[in-house]
Amino acid sequence: MVLASLSIPVSSALVAADLRSRSRGLPREVKGPTVCDSLLSVPRVAEMLDISRRSVYRYIELGELSVVDLRTGNGRSRVRIPSRDVHEFVGRRTSATSCRRSA
Repeated sequence: MVLASLSIPVSSALVAADLRSRSRGLPREVKGPTVCDSLLSVPRVAEMLDISRRSVYRYIELGELSVVDLRTGNGRSRVRIPSRDVHEFVGRRTSATSCRRSA
């Protein structure tokens, strides 16, 4: 089944569960990734990669990571990094050889 207005494939079981929850007045449960689920803050990316926030901003400046700017007006910029870009960044920097330290 495909929702005509959004052209998104949806299983009939998910649609049935959605209709049941709406008929009971319960909030609709959303399954799967959404846009907001896949956007990460700079501190979160720094924590995930075990690097400083400054390093994350350096990778943004170098074009290694892209950002979504959620700024509202002239105030402080609120950037988020798509999780897909973080996974691609790690993939590009993953080495096939193991690192060994010599004693």
